Amino acid sequence: IIPIIRKNDPETIIVVGTPSWSGKPREVFTSPGGIRGQTNIMYAFHFYAGSHSYLLADLEFAANYIPIFATEWGTGTSDGGGTPNANVTR
Repeated sequence: IIPIIRKNDPETIIVVGTPSWSGKPREVFTSPGGIRGQTNIMYAFHFYAGSHSYLLADLEFAANYIPIFATEWGTGTSDGGGTPNANVTR
């Protein structure tokens, strides 16, 4: 799909999902099959403080190498429940 988007707008930013419901941006950086040779690409990340705190280490690692955009973010759990997790929310 990237070539089709580039044909219509060569400069636009394209947000691409990451593995496991956009929860593993580190795999984009470490995968040999990742997107190469493109500009203006950002990678999606979904984070919910109440259920995804274990993803923060991968996010912090990947953010040193690839541009990441939080396309979903919340203070509770991914199912919409729970109470705000102020300790993990950044």
